[in-house]
Amino acid sequence: MLTKEIAMFIDEQAVVPIKVYYRRKNRTYEAYTESELRKLIADRKKIEEELKKSPSPKKQNELDQFPQIKEEDYMVLELKMRELNWGLYNELQEDGTATTEDGRRIFDYKQYKENKLRKLIVQWSAEKDGKGVPINEISIKKMSPDIAEAILRAYDEENMIEDEEEKK
Repeated sequence: MLTKEIAMFIDEQAVVPIKVYYRRKNRTYEAYTESELRKLIADRKKIEEELKKSPSPKKQNELDQFPQIKEEDYMVLELKMRELNWGLYNELQEDGTATTEDGRRIFDYKQYKENKLRKLIVQWSAEKDGKGVPINEISIKKMSPDIAEAILRAYDEENMIEDEEEKK
């Protein structure tokens, strides 16, 4: 039996803060969730430390293949997204279905992801020419796929209950 009360009803105004780190790379973007970027930085640092302790051509090659990543090399997109409740969850699922010509209902994952961005983002730090970019269908459709996917991964990461949290 759990000793702490778990809130089972989600406040309609509840938001989840998200950060996505991105930079332009040729014609696309390199985009990471906060945890992905931290892990990449930590992994590189670990390889560097191992190389200092016991230098080897194999470790040096591993380090050479690993990208040079520093947080300050990335721009940060900060977002606030609605917390998912049962009603919103069902609405996203329903909006993500399509009917085929023969009357079958299929799940359209692309539409689901687009609706998830459109319906869950309530605030962001996106700017163009020094002005805030409105959160709307047009802006979301113009977003880089790399950044959009990173936003969705970050949101999903934030909403997963970690084993340690579950044990509390």
